[in-house]
Amino acid sequence: MLAGAAKIDITPSRSVWMEGMIRSHPSDGVHDPLFARALVLANSEDRAEAFAIVSLNVCMLSTEQASRGRAMVQGHTDIPASQIMLAASHTHSGPALVGHLTDPEPEYVEELLEKLPIVVDEAAANIRPAAIGAGSGHEDTISHYRRLLADDGSVVMNWELFPSERIVKPLGEIDPEVGVLKVVPVDSPESVLGVVFNHAGHPNVLSGDNYLLSGDYTGLAERLVEEEFGGTALFVNGAQGTMDI
Repeated sequence: MLAGAAKIDITPSRSVWMEGMIRSHPSDGVHDPLFARALVLANSEDRAEAFAIVSLNVCMLSTEQASRGRAMVQGHTDIPASQIMLAASHTHSGPALVGHLTDPEPEYVEELLEKLPIVVDEAAANIRPAAIGAGSGHEDTISHYRRLLADDGSVVMNWELFPSERIVKPLGEIDPEVGVLKVVPVDSPESVLGVVFNHAGHPNVLSGDNYLLSGDYTGLAERLVEEEFGGTALFVNGAQGTMDI
């Protein structure tokens, strides 16, 4: 198999509205830079047979934005749009692409979409013979189930003001599995070309009173994995709807 990886800075160069929380004004600065990271996998150098995974330090993309992004990547790289996955990490401290709870940032959307073909093309240009391994582990210390049963039978979300002594139990369980895909060069198997890791959780450690752009804990995790093992680390969120941090 062939594999290549790359990343590109997607941090807004100006103050923008931030996605995922009710906020009274746009961002004040940058806590840590945001990135788009790409991993391209292929069985040959024919890009029509390649697959691309792109992890983005943003909260969400609309269906239209994701479709446009995949089409732009295809037009630039010849990798079929149907073989391109765009995965938002769901950081609640990223720029507003959709405008969920705040105003959207259409100018930034265009800037981001224009960078997607660049990072995927760079990853595709870097492909080399590689070996891939997959595994899984568990992490059950950082997330919790956020839909709670109250003693009157009502459902309470964990952010609501409600007496804790009236909470009976969570209404479900977290998904603690961490899936890992590790890619190493055939000619240098002791090094790491790329890592894809998956876990279900809401990246909102920095809460609604934060006005600094950030990849939140998942962006930090990507950086720490890269520093520890080398290569490019891509976080792909799981079914995080009812799981909070």
